Amino acid sequence: MDDTASGSRQTADAVLNGTTTDANGEVEENKFQKAISAWRAIDLTNLIPKLDTTASDLVANQKDSLVERKELAQKTKDFRKLDDTNKLVEIKAILKGSDQATCQAAKSLTIVG
Repeated sequence: MDDTASGSRQTADAVLNGTTTDANGEVEENKFQKAISAWRAIDLTNLIPKLDTTASDLVANQKDSLVERKELAQKTKDFRKLDDTNKLVEIKAILKGSDQATCQAAKSLTIVG
């Protein structure tokens, strides 16, 4: 077999195997094959449903958090209008609402992180 035929055979084998030979004669993986391997490692068929579920959870948590913050803001406005005697009665409800809003915010951060 002459050098041209041998070189063509090596090139064909390299394409099929996804390898090439660099200037130093060392075998290196084809960039296309590396990209294909990376895409397979990502496993999009399983990743997309997980991301969809996570996105839905985030949207639901954002809506819940917004509603709770608006309710707390309204309660705080109403609280400020109360006289001192009624403020003493209502302070626990305001603190509880504030605590729940803080917990909800922390929970949404753990979902993202």
